[in-house]
Parts: sequence; C-alpha cells; structure tokens
Amino acid sequence: MLASQFVVPQEKCTPNSYNSLQILSPARASYASGSVEFDDGDGNPIAGLPARSLDATGTASLSGLELNTPTGLPQFLITLIGETGAVGAVEVELSWTATFEPGCVGQGTKVTPTPTTVTTKLSGGGQSGESISVNEGTPVTDSASLAGTDAAHAGGKLTYKVYSDAACSKEVASAGEVTVTNGSPGSSNPQTLAPGIYYWQASYGGDEGNEKAVSKCGAEVETVGSPAKPLNPGTTQCNGIFKGSGKDVVVPAGAVCTLVAGTRVSHDVQVQKGGTLIDQGALIEHDIQAMSARGIALNGGSVGHDVGIQGLTGPATGANYVCAVNVGHDLRVEGALASAAMIVIGESPSCTSGNSVGHDLSVQNNAPAVQVVGNGSKATPIGHDLLVQGNQPGGATITNNWATHNASCSANKPQSGSGNHAATSSCPK
Repeated sequence: MLASQFVVPQEKCTPNSYNSLQILSPARASYASGSVEFDDGDGNPIAGLPARSLDATGTASLSGLELNTPTGLPQFLITLIGETGAVGAVEVELSWTATFEPGCVGQGTKVTPTPTTVTTKLSGGGQSGESISVNEGTPVTDSASLAGTDAAHAGGKLTYKVYSDAACSKEVASAGEVTVTNGSPGSSNPQTLAPGIYYWQASYGGDEGNEKAVSKCGAEVETVGSPAKPLNPGTTQCNGIFKGSGKDVVVPAGAVCTLVAGTRVSHDVQVQKGGTLIDQGALIEHDIQAMSARGIALNGGSVGHDVGIQGLTGPATGANYVCAVNVGHDLRVEGALASAAMIVIGESPSCTSGNSVGHDLSVQNNAPAVQVVGNGSKATPIGHDLLVQGNQPGGATITNNWATHNASCSANKPQSGSGNHAATSSCPK
C-alpha cells in the first residue's frame, strides 16, 4: 500500500534539524514493513537521500539528514507494505529541533523545555550590584536576567522575594510578580526595609520552551544601616593624623584618618563612603560608624557602645582588621563587597590579642575572606552571641572564640576553624 501523506511543520518555526518520524496510526502490528522517502517543497525527490525504513515501533530516524531545501520545508512519502485491513488515515508524529518561538507552539505541538538560569542585580541609593549597602529609608529594586538556549523568546512570570536568612526560608517581603516578554523580566517593586541584612531571590515559572529557574540564595545581599547620627557642634573633619581630644570626628570621602594612641573622642567617629580609618588605640566614648568605607584598621583602644562597619569597598591590597579593641556593646562587620581586602576580626600575626565584646559579635554576608580568631576568652567571653554567617565566596575561618550564649556559624563557603565555645554552638569545635 502507498500512503501519500505529507507532514509539514508550521512555517513560522523552521527546523534546524530533524530527529524522527513515527507512524502512530495504523498500529505497527497492522503492516509488515514500511519506509519513508523525502520530497522537497515542490514535490520533487530530494537528491541523494535514500528511503529510511520503519523500525519495530513504526519510527524512521531522520538524524543527520539535510531535509530543508531552497524550495521550502520537506514532504514525507510513507510506504506501508503488507497491511491487514483498511488503513484509513495515517497519523504521524514528527520530531525536530528549532529555535523556540512561542508563536510556533500550536495544537498538537509538543515542546521539550531547555534549562534556564536567572541572574539578578540590586539597585538603590546610587549603588548597583549583587551586594549593596544602603541607609535606612532607601528604596531598593531588584532586576533579573534570563539565560539559556531559548531564553531570548521566553515568556511567563517571574517573582521577587526578600528573606531575612541566608537559606531563603524566612520571607520578609514579596517584591512583586512581573511578566516576562521576549526573555526580559520587569524589575521588582521597590522595597524600603528596616536596618538589617536581607537576601533577595528571583523565581522564574518557566514556559513551553524554558524550564523553571531560581536565582541562587545568598547571591544578592542588601545591608540596611541606620542613618548617620547628627554630629554635635565642634565636629572635627579628619584627613591625616588626629591626636588629643574632640567631641565628634568625621572621616570624609577619600580621606585617610589616623587616630593615634591616647586620643579621646567624647562622642562618635563616622567614616563616610570612601573614607579610611586607622585607629591606633583611641578612646571613643560612643560609636564608630562606617558605611561603605574604603578601609578599616582598628588596633587597640576602646569603644563605649557599638562598632558598625557595613559595606566595606577596599582596600585592594592588605587587610581590614579589628583587633585588641574593647567594645562595650556590639561589634558588627557586615556586607563587605568583593572589592574589599580580607577582613581579620581578632588575632593575627601582627596583633596577638582578640577583641572584648560586651554584647554581640556579628560577621555576616561579607564577600572577601574573613578570619574570626581569639575573640573573647574563657574568663571574659563575648557577652551574648557570636554570629558568623553568609560569608562567601571568600568564606570564613573561625577559631578559638568564646561566647556566653550562642555561637552560630552557617552558610560560610568555605568554612574552617576549631576551638569555639558557647552554651549553644554550631561553630567549628
């Protein structure tokens, strides 16, 4: 029997290559053998292409055949031999590979989705990137990009969410669902968050040609800091060496300020974006605040309340360090960018004493490598908690720290160390 059945894919979707043709009806058991021959768009045989036989499943392999011709898409001439009974209409399934186009997916068309990846970037406060540090009250927006074989034609939906933990399990905000058009998702709704550290994540729901995908948890980190305190009258701008005493000291953008041992500051030291602070042992009665500083080097001395170092951007060489400092309340070093040098909190070859911390020691979400070594002691442990979390890709070395309550070490990639002590601890022991 000769069945003249021509099968042509949608013209909008020109195949790059052909995989197989299978006879679905009549059933394979109803005929003894069969073959497929190939004509061009005008109905003429394609030169040099011998017929392909049907196998036991009624399938002919089309792999390696050049079937597209200048006259259009190919036609298929199907021959069935030794059929039993009336054949009726011949139903076939044609499989081919082509660039995905949503308009090509019609009734009866099956598409195998291809892998898709999602990358993201945060923007806010004049900054953009995977990790940014902003002041409280600053709206931040996330934007996603899709990549993959067929991502340029992707449709569907993408959602943005914000979490308070590095495992992306504790949602604090839903930043919106957007439509993906021709592979381009819209941006998230802006989010204005309280001071803290936040992890953004984007999830793509997929479509006919693209698999579902989600951005890596921990790839995007937003650090929200408290705004700088108003400085009192008599504020000193420091660019150079400062000694003696003063009420408040501010380190302007681009400046390098050195506080020599014995210097007394009765209120705060603020390091503005791009400034560098070197403290050789000053007595600071209230706080050190550094937001997006270029470099920090604290060696000795004391701080009455808090040390907050967020979003370090440099230096390109050397190290940032805090050692042998007596901190009355909290010591926080968080959200350093990949451009910053290694961060050492505690002992090092050049500083043989760790830090004394009255409340919490928090080292979180820093991109460069961090070392947290020898802080607190058995006799005088860190007053409350030790938190070393989400430091990657540089990772964290955590060794010989003592905390009164909890020591939590997680999502540091890589992580190493030993000899840490606390009532409850997940840090290397």
